[in-house]
Amino acid sequence: MNSTRDWEIIANYESFELVKRDYFTRHGREPNTQHAREIAAPFSHARSYFRSAHGAELTVKPLLLYYGVVSLSRGLTLLLSRGLREVALTPNHGLSATGWLAIVSKTKPNFAELRVKVTGGGTLMDLSKATEHRSLLRSGSSAVNWKEVCPPLSSGMEFGFGELLSRIPLLQDHYVRWTNETNCAPLECVTGNPGEAITLKLLRYGKNYLNQNVAAKIFDRTPYQFMSEDTDAIYYSGPSNTDDGPGLTDSIKVTSVHSDYFKDVYFAERPPCERLVNRKLDLRNINIMQDWKEALKQYIDQYYTGYLN
Repeated sequence: MNSTRDWEIIANYESFELVKRDYFTRHGREPNTQHAREIAAPFSHARSYFRSAHGAELTVKPLLLYYGVVSLSRGLTLLLSRGLREVALTPNHGLSATGWLAIVSKTKPNFAELRVKVTGGGTLMDLSKATEHRSLLRSGSSAVNWKEVCPPLSSGMEFGFGELLSRIPLLQDHYVRWTNETNCAPLECVTGNPGEAITLKLLRYGKNYLNQNVAAKIFDRTPYQFMSEDTDAIYYSGPSNTDDGPGLTDSIKVTSVHSDYFKDVYFAERPPCERLVNRKLDLRNINIMQDWKEALKQYIDQYYTGYLN
């Protein structure tokens, strides 16, 4: 959320006029100005919280980020829910800590064991209902291209801190060093002929925690079936429509090549480098500047006479 582009997009929802337009597109009716301002306000609040958190001390940054996320959640809930007004939003997050004291009081607490329980109505449940319980994911793309409909939240459901962290791709290097396990893995798609089945490779990169149990969790509720495994990867086969695949982040392989690799397509001549020579002065036969040592001596003699012996 620190991306400038992300906030440029979110900033559109700080304008109640733009909110009116988006709301009409979604729901077929335009909210009045007061309603539109109620939707826009949380997005403005969220940006302020995140901006404050950026330069805040570590002791208060989590609290500011929490309020920023809550504000974004409330704004999105109001925008997606037809006719819902701010006064009808539940005034709490709807979660409670479960057994935290016993965990944090240990000499070496394992914070991955921290759990929260859904207590009923709250910001989290309101957001889940407004989004129709959907998770927006990426499969072989930089943009969201896959939607996973999750089971509805219900009172009493529990979530572990470690379970959440293990599913955030950007945190996996840190999480694996911490716990030696993960629920994320890079995928490589081996395409076949159009309309035929494709093979997805779950790359191991020598990580022994990527086993069939982890793969089964990743491919759960997808049409892809286990094929085989070796020391490098675990192989699954399924339909050629990758939108049906598990929503993981991009797996992009970068290969270093010499410039000759592009000579057949990008064959334009490269200009000579001019950074190390006075090319323009040479072309005009006026490259007659004196040596820098002589110039330095003149400068010292003129401006620092009497200061240096």
